[in-house]
Formats: sequence, structure tokens, C-alpha cells
Amino acid sequence: MISSLELRTNANESDRRRLLDSAAKILRQQATPESRFHALVEGVPDATLSSISGLALPYTERVSHMAEPGQALVGDMPPQPPTLRGRVGAVLVSIVRRMLFWYTEQIRAQHKRIADAAREQVRVLQELTAAERRGRAALDELSEGVAGQLAGLQDEVARVAGGLEAAAGRDQQNADKIETIGAEMRSLLDRVSALEKLAGSSYSSGLDHFFVQHAEAFRGDREEIKRRLAVYLPYAQKAYADAPQLPALDLGCGRGEWLEVLAAAGIPGGGIDSNREFIAGCATLGPDVTEGHLPHALRSVVAESRAVVSAIHVLEHLAFQDLLEVVDETVRILKPGGIAIFETPNPKNLFVSSNNFYLDPTHRQPLPSEFLAFVLQARGLSELEVIPLQYANSDRLPDDGYPTAVFLNDHFFAAQDYGIIARKAPH
Repeated sequence: MISSLELRTNANESDRRRLLDSAAKILRQQATPESRFHALVEGVPDATLSSISGLALPYTERVSHMAEPGQALVGDMPPQPPTLRGRVGAVLVSIVRRMLFWYTEQIRAQHKRIADAAREQVRVLQELTAAERRGRAALDELSEGVAGQLAGLQDEVARVAGGLEAAAGRDQQNADKIETIGAEMRSLLDRVSALEKLAGSSYSSGLDHFFVQHAEAFRGDREEIKRRLAVYLPYAQKAYADAPQLPALDLGCGRGEWLEVLAAAGIPGGGIDSNREFIAGCATLGPDVTEGHLPHALRSVVAESRAVVSAIHVLEHLAFQDLLEVVDETVRILKPGGIAIFETPNPKNLFVSSNNFYLDPTHRQPLPSEFLAFVLQARGLSELEVIPLQYANSDRLPDDGYPTAVFLNDHFFAAQDYGIIARKAPH
């Protein structure tokens, strides 16, 4: 057999190429599916794939085993078959190995690095797979927990929704009840209004003219009444100056004497009265006078819309509850700083309280000045001033200091009327 030394000495370059081609051909022939070289030449069939921690990476697994003990590396001598062809092939392989002695160790080292890299990759993949399994388990646990919480929330939402539906039903029932009660109240108010109108019509039809005649007989001359009422004019002028553009309102305005006094002083005003003949008489004078019964008529007046509210010989006609409401409504509709003027018979005068007071059959009870002042202060008015009115000076005894004369003058010849001026305190 030709030695490798003689071939290496005598062969030219072309011979070397043919020899390498022949060796490569033999190598391909030897790389059968069972051979350890098959993965490097043809790849591994799908049927031989294995798994690494559940991952289908057969090539990586095979490469990782290449550097294990007992595994032949690239550059190792293959086992020598017992056949002639095998022995010839072994000689050729030996020749190639000797020709590539300088390259064989590099191949073996590269082979080992590839195997180490494959093992490292397998290890990392195993760790990633294990982490994925743990993550999936945690995700499953979290999903179960969230599903449980969602189920609980759904139950809670269903419970709350049921409660809201029940509450809505109750609210609707309550609303229906309120609407029913409101309708009944409106019906009652309509009936009350109708009865008031009926009562007013009946009263007016028979007594309006009677009380016009009564005023002519017992009230006194119109010009005299205007002269008497002028005592209040300075108070009204100051209140109107403090609240310009706000008119006065006279309750129970009667024949309208006080409204005339105000108009002559440039103070606009209106009135309320229940006597239709008085209202018709005031209309010819121009003041804005409306029909109404106190205290109901005051409820529709705008709050803080008047500079002066007056009631001249009116309060003694009212029941006590109505008197309180008239005072309260007066406080409501007065502008802060505005004034209230009330005049009434003076019961301290015995002639008045025992006789003159009852000349009007609609008078209910006398109002002592001390009591009326207390009521006004209790309901929110202040700066009260009591003005005695209508002395019968010709009948008074000489003021000589005798107790008997003082007593008689105070009780028989005292002021027949008195007025109270009260102010609504500013804010």
C-alpha cells in the first residue's frame, strides 16, 4: 500500500484535489441515517425528534450530546469496518487527517464550543419553560381568584339593582301618593276659595253700603281725617327717601284718605280692602287698590317690596291669629329700614273702652298700647314710638297736680286713639 509520506511528497496539486474529492465522497457515503455524521450532512428526519422540557428542539438536543464522553468528535478516526472497502476508506481518511493535521484540532475545539453552547441553550430553555409553567400556574390561580371576585361583584350588583328597583317602586308609590294628596289639597283650596268668594259676595251684597254709611256717621269728615293722618307723613317721607322707588301699602284703606295724603307728598301707594264700594271710590282717585281679605291678601305681595306698610284702625277687627299673621307679613314685605304704621282705639280711655269701641260691630277686642308694642317687638320690628292721638282737650280737668285730677284726665280724658311707628331693622 502506498504510504502517506510518498503521496504527500510526489503528488501534485491536482492529485491532492482528486484525493480530497474521493475522501469527501466516502464521507457522504458513510453518513447514513444511523451515522453520527448524518446531522452534519443531511439533518435529522422528523421521526427522530425528541423534546427538551416540553419544547420540540431535536437538533439542539443532539448537538448538546456531541461532546459527551464516548461520543466521537469531528476529526476522530471512524471505526474501521472489516471489509476491504472499509480498510481502503480508513487509509484514505488517515491520509486526509494527516494532510489536515493543522486544522483538525480547530475543528474539534469548534465542535466542543458548539456542543457547550447547545447545552447552555438547553439549560436556558429549560429554565424559561419552568418559569413559564410557574407563570401559567400563577395566572391560572389569579384567573380563578378574579373569576370568583367577578362572580361576587355580579351578585352584589344584582342585589343592589334589585334594591334600586324596589326603591324605585316605592318612590313611584310615594310620588303617586304625593300627587294624590296634592290633587286633594288643590281641590280643597279651590273649594275654600269658592266659599270665600261666596261669603264675600254675600257679605258685600248686604253690608258694603251699610259700612260706607257707618264711616260717614262715625269716622268723621274726610278732610278732618286727612289732617289727623298727616302726623305720620314725616315718618313715611323719611322711609321713602331711604328706599326710593318702593311704594307704600295701606291695609284696610277704606275711603283712601291716607293714600291721598301720601300721593300729595309724592309717595306712590296702593291699598287692600274688602269693601267693594270703598274700592270703587278709591279707583276714582287713582290709587292702586285691590279687593282682598286680610291676612290672605298679603301672601301674594313680593317680599321687601314696600317702604311703608300701614293699617289705620284695622288690627282691632282681626282675630288674634290673623293679627299675628298680618304683623308677620308686614315684616316680610317691608324693605329693611322701612316702617310700619298701626293706629287703633286707645282702651286706656274709659269712654273709648266702655262705649266708643263698640260703635263698630266688627271690632273684636281693644288692644292696649303696651300689649301691641310687645307683639311688634316679638315679631321682629324695632325702634317703636307710641303717639297718643285725639285728645278731647275741652273736657280735661285743669292740671293742678291733684291725684284725683290726674286719674280722671288719664282715664276719662286720655287720647282716644294711639299710633305706633315701628321700623324693620336693616340687614
